[in-house]
Amino acid sequence: MMEKTSWVIAAVALAVAGCNAGPDMDPGAPAAEAGEAGSTPETAGQSQAAETKPEAAVPDDFKPFVDAGGSITQGRCHMDACSWMKWEKLEVVGDSGDGVELAGSVLGGVSDHSREDRGLPDYPDSADDVAIEWDPVPSAVSYWCSKTQPGMKWGDEPRVALALDPESFVPGAMESAVRSYFVACHSDLSTGPVDDAIVKYGYRVAGR
Repeated sequence: MMEKTSWVIAAVALAVAGCNAGPDMDPGAPAAEAGEAGSTPETAGQSQAAETKPEAAVPDDFKPFVDAGGSITQGRCHMDACSWMKWEKLEVVGDSGDGVELAGSVLGGVSDHSREDRGLPDYPDSADDVAIEWDPVPSAVSYWCSKTQPGMKWGDEPRVALALDPESFVPGAMESAVRSYFVACHSDLSTGPVDDAIVKYGYRVAGR
């Protein structure tokens, strides 16, 4: 079971790492913290005030999954296994062009659905009563919710620009990543084809 877990997680990581990263949209280096050498109580207070930013406005096109509360969603089911994501935390951390940037932590897992007779597996529609082997620790995740430059970053992998084009199709290796994007940015927990979600939310982002 552990070999299957490692293979599925590694396959997703390799698919993410092999894609072209989108344009760098990091906000830049953080301001110096109060209390560093050379600062006074007055300048420290000014620095803290300068770091305080108003909460990012969320465009109507998006509904971030900020009330995740440990919800478990399905990734891709393929070759007798399903990948899963347990959403431990997700929050809005800033603006992202025409959308918002999200950050949080997600615990990855996998379930085995192979049959002794080697017949076609019966994949589940939800995590109910499913034996899931979870990763030892959660991964840090970031999502850039945007109708023009959607993207995501999982763990230590580079940022990935997601191609969400109704005229094309989502490669199987990217299905989990795209499905997680719609969970994070639209609170869409459906298990239907990800291509349906691309049409539902009006995306037209061709691959690069």
